Amino acid sequence: MTNTSTYRKKGKQLYFEGKFLEAIKNFNKAIELDPQYSDSWSYRGLCYYELDENEEAIDNFDRALDLNPNDARSFDYRSKALVKDKEN
Repeated sequence: MTNTSTYRKKGKQLYFEGKFLEAIKNFNKAIELDPQYSDSWSYRGLCYYELDENEEAIDNFDRALDLNPNDARSFDYRSKALVKDKEN
């Protein structure tokens, strides 16, 4: 049985390799298993951000910030996604 940590680690690896759609699948599984872990939401938001799916990115960053209001990465990229969304 694969645990949440395994999906998160694989998702991060795929994110850093630029395989955003594959990474999202792993973060989906991680979130399904542990929806209270903000890092999974944040990284899934980063994947959507890289894919220019700004509304999805913002939703994920919002959820990450609900779980961890001190998450500077989510706050920063949420702001960037809002700007990108207004430009499109």
